[in-house]
Amino acid sequence: MKAFEKYPYISFLISVSTAVFVIGVVFFAYFNFLNQPNKREHSSSAIGKQPPLSKAKVEDEPTSSVNWRVGRASTTYYSRTDDTISRTEYLPLYNDKGNRFNMQAFFENKGREIYTPDNISLRVVVVSTKNIYSADRRFEIYLNGQSVLFSENSILENSDAKKGVVTTSLIQVIPFEVFVKMSKASKLEMQIGPTKIKLRENDIQAFRDLINLIED
Repeated sequence: MKAFEKYPYISFLISVSTAVFVIGVVFFAYFNFLNQPNKREHSSSAIGKQPPLSKAKVEDEPTSSVNWRVGRASTTYYSRTDDTISRTEYLPLYNDKGNRFNMQAFFENKGREIYTPDNISLRVVVVSTKNIYSADRRFEIYLNGQSVLFSENSILENSDAKKGVVTTSLIQVIPFEVFVKMSKASKLEMQIGPTKIKLRENDIQAFRDLINLIED
């Protein structure tokens, strides 16, 4: 104590040194706190976001590009498989008595070039309250009242029932020549299972749009 009284600057130095030490400890603790992972934020982000796709997964996904469009028809090129698919939009054909029909016409070429196919595929998606279209797969085309094509069993692509509603996807392959006649018909009807449907002019125009993709 007498030394402190005799040399007061010693007491001052000790006080300053103590203050600097305390400040250093506080800053060190604060710095460590900032650099620790935030566990709460990490867990919430894990719940709210899906993990990113791996590089291999991304490379497995086929890249595609819409080359051109005519009316309600378009072409899409898939670089991974080197295929071009030309198709119409889904055409709403019929909606009555608990049955809803949508149709799409399409064909596939190898490479980027579009050339006249031998056949056209017609995909019909039926949404119904009854499971009848997977069993009764009759498919018939009428041009101006006359039958030009009949199939007893179109291809069953998929059938799924949920909560009393059955979704059935059917595919019927037809010759390209018949498809051209369909696009020129003044009256076009189709028998799909037990249901006969008359196509409207704008539906037939979509078929002409698909043909024009080949000719352009």
